Amino acid sequence: MTVGNVPVGVAVSPDGTKVYVTNFGNDEIPGRTVSIIDTVTEEVTPMNVEEGKPGKPSGIAVYPYGQKLYVAKFLNEKVRAVDLITSSVLDIHTGKDPFGVVITPDGSRVYVTNRGDNTVSVIDTATDNVTVNINVGEAPYGVAVNKNGTKVYVTNMNSDNVSVIDTLTNKVIADVSVGRYPHGIAVTPDEKWVYVANHNTPIGSVSVINAATNNVTDTIIVGTSPCGVAVNRDGTKVYVTNSGSNTVSVISTKTNTVIDKVDVGMCPSGLGQFICSVPGSRIETITTLTSSPDHYSTRDPITLTATVNTTSQGTESLQAQSLLLRETHP
Repeated sequence: MTVGNVPVGVAVSPDGTKVYVTNFGNDEIPGRTVSIIDTVTEEVTPMNVEEGKPGKPSGIAVYPYGQKLYVAKFLNEKVRAVDLITSSVLDIHTGKDPFGVVITPDGSRVYVTNRGDNTVSVIDTATDNVTVNINVGEAPYGVAVNKNGTKVYVTNMNSDNVSVIDTLTNKVIADVSVGRYPHGIAVTPDEKWVYVANHNTPIGSVSVINAATNNVTDTIIVGTSPCGVAVNRDGTKVYVTNSGSNTVSVISTKTNTVIDKVDVGMCPSGLGQFICSVPGSRIETITTLTSSPDHYSTRDPITLTATVNTTSQGTESLQAQSLLLRETHP
C-alpha cells in the first residue's frame, strides 16, 4: 500500500479497522500527513496534521476507546490531539523534538519522548496538558507501557540504555544497559519481558530485559540496523524490522531465537505496536474454570464459573474482558 514519504510511526485502532501511519518525510520534503489505512477495503486516506510549516510527524498512538489520536510533530515541539469523531484538533507543547508516543491502557496519560532535551513529557488526556517532564537518558527514542500501565520503558539512543518509569510517581526507578543505539521497544502481554531493538550496524541485536529484575538476560542477533519491535497478541513471537537489511526478523519468545526472516520494502521502520488484529479474523482466548466453594462435600451445591479472556491486544479494550458462565449443580 502506498502511503506518504518516509513512513515511520504506526498505530492500530482498537477494533482493528484502521491503521494510522505517520509520514515523517526527509530534509528536502519534510512530512505533514498521516495516512489512514482501512483494513477492510485497503483504501488509504491522507490526513493533514500540520497547517503551518511541515512538522515531520513521527510517533503516533490511538486512545484505547478509539475516538482520539495523538501524533508527535518532531520539528514543531508539539503533539497534536485529534478527535476522530468531531475532527477537532489541539496542539500540545512538549519538549524539544518529540518522537515516540504511547498511551496508558486506561487512557489517562500519554508519554512522549523528547529527543532534543532528554525528557519524557506526560500528558493528562482529560485536560490535554503536560503535567510533568521526566529526565531520562540521551536522545530518548522509543517508548512502551506494560499491560497494567504501571511501568513505562524508554530507549535512550545515545546512552545505550533503557529508562524504567514508575507511572504512579512518574520517576525513573532503573536504567538498564542494553546494546548500541536502542530504538524500538515492546513489552510482552504477561509483562515479564521487554524486547529492545539495538540499531547497530553491521550486526544488529535485540536485548531481552527481565521486567522483574531489570536485567538483560539474553541478546539475539538479527538483521542490520534493527528499528521497530512488536509482540504478537499471545506473546509467542516478536517481530523486528531491520532497516538496513530490508527484512523483518521473527523471534520465538520461548527460545529467544530467530525462527524466520521476511523480505519487505526498503528501510522498514515501524515505531509503535505495528501488529494489527483485522476485523473478522480469529480472536484467541484463554478459558479458566473455577468452582465455588473450592472445597465441598457430596450433595453440596457448587457453582462452576468459566472465565473467557481474549488475548488480543487490538480488541481487548472494546470488548468485555471476561464472560462468566455460571451453572449450579447439586
